[in-house]
Amino acid sequence: MSVHVMSPAKRRLITTAARDGWTCRYCGHALVHADTGEGLEEIHYQGRSLGFIAADGYLFAYTDHVVPRSRGGTDHPDNLVLSCLWCNSRKGARLLSELPDQWWAA
Repeated sequence: MSVHVMSPAKRRLITTAARDGWTCRYCGHALVHADTGEGLEEIHYQGRSLGFIAADGYLFAYTDHVVPRSRGGTDHPDNLVLSCLWCNSRKGARLLSELPDQWWAA
């Protein structure tokens, strides 16, 4: 019998995505739906998880820290939201209060 162990980053993504309905919490864009996360490969760069890639090569979802870890944020579920590539890249390590209104649409 084979036991599959899910990485903490993948578990956070799946839990956050299920809570957020597989929709970007910032812009409302529907993201690829994969209830269990099967077939998702985690991408790493310099030891950090960058997100997940689906079998077709489409990078689809990030677990974003509302208060970035670099600014004292934690991995607590209340500080995590599902984010698309566009919104995650635009927000960066800033707080929402530091961004202009409707920053995701610019």
